[in-house]
Amino acid sequence: MRHGRPHRAGVDVGVPVTQAELGELVGIRERTVQKAMHDLSARSLVLQRHRGVVVRDMAGLTAFAGLSPGRPAPPAVRLEAAPTRVPDPSPPGGAGQP
Repeated sequence: MRHGRPHRAGVDVGVPVTQAELGELVGIRERTVQKAMHDLSARSLVLQRHRGVVVRDMAGLTAFAGLSPGRPAPPAVRLEAAPTRVPDPSPPGGAGQP
């Protein structure tokens, strides 16, 4: 174990983060994070906690992700992108408004 801290159910990742914050960090919608976490929980790979995650089965999670210990991750797969806001270029009050 290189990261996290021991927990009775596995390894606590040790980073207090909400699902919304996690989605912002990786560029996906909160709902997509919720679905993924539900799936990982149903497979008994992780345990969701308030603002945190406990990895219950590190080997299983590694295999699920298609990774090998000590090898770099494969190129990212494009997931549902979070919407971005484009600022309105018109001045406040609209064009030509006093």
